[in-house]
Amino acid sequence: MNNAVFGWLSLVGLGLLPSQTPEPLLKSDFKTSESGWVAYGKTAKVSLASGLKFDYAIQKGELNVLVLPAEPDSLTKAKSFRFRIKADANTFIAVGLQEVDGGRYVATFQVPKDTWQTVELSPLDFSLSVEPNDPKDPDGKLDLDRVNGIAIADIGQLFYQSGDRQILNLLDVTPGAHSLVMDDFSVGTDSVPASAWKSGSDVRIDTFVHPQIAWVALGGVNLSLGTNPQVEGRALKCAYKQAPATLAALSRSVAAGLLDGAKSISMPFATTQAAKLVVQVEQTDGGKFNMPVDLAENASRKVSLNLAEFKTAEDSKNPAAKMQPEKIKNLSIVDTTGMLGGPVHDNTLWIGQIRAAKE
Repeated sequence: MNNAVFGWLSLVGLGLLPSQTPEPLLKSDFKTSESGWVAYGKTAKVSLASGLKFDYAIQKGELNVLVLPAEPDSLTKAKSFRFRIKADANTFIAVGLQEVDGGRYVATFQVPKDTWQTVELSPLDFSLSVEPNDPKDPDGKLDLDRVNGIAIADIGQLFYQSGDRQILNLLDVTPGAHSLVMDDFSVGTDSVPASAWKSGSDVRIDTFVHPQIAWVALGGVNLSLGTNPQVEGRALKCAYKQAPATLAALSRSVAAGLLDGAKSISMPFATTQAAKLVVQVEQTDGGKFNMPVDLAENASRKVSLNLAEFKTAEDSKNPAAKMQPEKIKNLSIVDTTGMLGGPVHDNTLWIGQIRAAKE
């Protein structure tokens, strides 16, 4: 045998080189069984059909969830969550990790209609859900050794409960029977990069590293990921129409405490049409704060926005709230050009990596 080949094989045998990807903690290919996944809800049902099929309905007073129960300690070493998912309508999906006697941590992303969406999540991509009816968390951080269940749900069900027809139209939420199919689900001990993280003074709100998009779009905004020579690295591409009485917006959740100590938020933009944007942050106390950003036609611009200079938004749920970066739970970007009576244009807006600075 060739000495070089023998040497490599020896290193593998000694464990000095990896021989294969580590065996996942959980793996479901749904070839012969539901692999422990169960359906909860009035119209919820699971079956096998080119993966795990989850049938449910979007209707008033109903919430249907796909759940995989887990033993505490079984996910302690989890560093990655991977699967593919396909839905029968354009929608937004939430993946939740529930702690025993603790909080619910959630990651959300969009799924295009009738298209297999690959999903990769790091534990750092899960944010503590802090809505009024959510369980409280003792320490405010995800404790994987205490997770006793993984849940997947169509967020359209939650939007529908509001009964706000305008919001439902903007989000394209359709009531009635729906289904989604999931395949190749695994929880691994190998790491995947997080889309948002902080290390010392370096804070990233979105790096766009995942195949899925973590933003919710309103007003007919078509989102995709790609590259643009005017914007460094991987970026979010937003295609939409600027038209009278039309509001184009996108929104992303921010992990609890991610912006603690932050002084500013920065992001690069590139646009084909002139655009009057509003960057908005929302806090857990109901406070909302705005900062305008004007972009010229066929221009690129990197902006750095001082959080202390944001102004209270007219739609703030708590007009008396003060800017407290550690309480920021949501970031939105809105193109108000159409609402301000500008001409009708098809616009493409690119948004690059979004960062925060503590200095």
